[in-house]
Amino acid sequence: MDFKQQEIMKGAYLEAFFNDTTYTYYIYGDWASYDHYQKYLDWRFNDDESKMAQQVMALCVGGERGLTPLFPNTDYAAFSN
Repeated sequence: MDFKQQEIMKGAYLEAFFNDTTYTYYIYGDWASYDHYQKYLDWRFNDDESKMAQQVMALCVGGERGLTPLFPNTDYAAFSN
């Protein structure tokens, strides 16, 4: 993880799981704020030199159209203890 990625993901918690029944891959994230999440998405889709997002989308059924992002509700904030 490079310095920029470390700064973007500071305080974030990510977990991933696959549902065999629906053939769906979920990535769950807990972010300090919506702004932190948006910075991560901007970096992952535009500036990440590894192009990991593009590689994952190529594996999706339907390619890029097979990816359905679920965005956080910006009307509330959750805090971890």
